[in-house]
Amino acid sequence: MYDGGIGIRQHTDLRAVVPGIIHFYPSLTMAQLSVAAKLAKSLEAFRTNTLSSNWRFFRTLSLYIEARTTADLMERIHLFCRCIDGLILPDIGKTKQQFKSRTELLLALDIMR
Repeated sequence: MYDGGIGIRQHTDLRAVVPGIIHFYPSLTMAQLSVAAKLAKSLEAFRTNTLSSNWRFFRTLSLYIEARTTADLMERIHLFCRCIDGLILPDIGKTKQQFKSRTELLLALDIMR
């Protein structure tokens, strides 16, 4: 997204997403590309919002992208855990307790999906 419209400013090869042992990644559909464009528009608006600091969210997003492309399973788990910490912003002294309860919630939501 650029200036409110979809355009291509550059082309690069992205690091390939490492397929999981459960979910394989089929070809993208036009509907998914449309959703991606809407997300890009929302992310751009979020990025340009000067009323709040969004650095934590974008750092978490970059960790998520790195986790999706890392082949080493232990490193992937570590990066995904960092993503959860980045999203929940646990209270000081309650990091372990809140991480555990929020992770259980995320797993329960994924199972229901």
